[in-house]
Amino acid sequence: MTQKKEHTAAVQGISQKNGAREEAINLVEKLAGAGQRDYTRLDLSELAQITRTPLEVIRSRFDSTDEWVDAYYCHLTERYRVMTRAIPDFSEFTVGEKLLNFLLTSMDMMREHESFVRSTYHPFVLDRFTSTRFEHSVAELFREYTEQDRRIALTQQMLLFSPVYTWWSREYLHMTGYWLSTPDSGQQVMALAEKTAGLLNEILYNGVVDSTLDLGKYLIQNGFVSAWTPVTVLRKFLRF
Repeated sequence: MTQKKEHTAAVQGISQKNGAREEAINLVEKLAGAGQRDYTRLDLSELAQITRTPLEVIRSRFDSTDEWVDAYYCHLTERYRVMTRAIPDFSEFTVGEKLLNFLLTSMDMMREHESFVRSTYHPFVLDRFTSTRFEHSVAELFREYTEQDRRIALTQQMLLFSPVYTWWSREYLHMTGYWLSTPDSGQQVMALAEKTAGLLNEILYNGVVDSTLDLGKYLIQNGFVSAWTPVTVLRKFLRF
């Protein structure tokens, strides 16, 4: 009897969680449908009227306009994760290919509500003095794809830490911001993204770090390093 109650409670918990998630997605889509406006001047009560949504429903999910707008952008990364499950060989993509695909796919998703995105991206995402949940979600996507790829050598993985993921996330934000603010820049942004992804793949997969460390280990173990005294180094330098 106890097990049955626990099972029922678990099912109800999952159902409530799914219901809350669907409600949040519904609110995000309603907000995006509001189109072009100066959202920096609108509070939740005004947005409730514009989106024809009860204010208490909105406040049960978001404390401010900033949170509501940020939730729209975070939903882009969530949608992308779901979409990639339908790609049969996605796990075989390199990290650079996955992130390039994310950039292009997220741009397509932004076009679905382009007027809303152009009204909110810079003031609520790119030009803020503090990081947003969306920025963190992109960084987490980068971390996830890197740590799950067993083809990347351990030494390369050791070079990847939080600031690196944050840096790539901000590069993504700036590339997207340039695309939104510069007419007909799609090809330029794509070319830059391809070069960035190519550089990332070179760093992660070409084994230069492993080879360098292996050479250093060999030199130390065989006594070659002890021969590199300041005098010998200076002599070699002067010979040039």
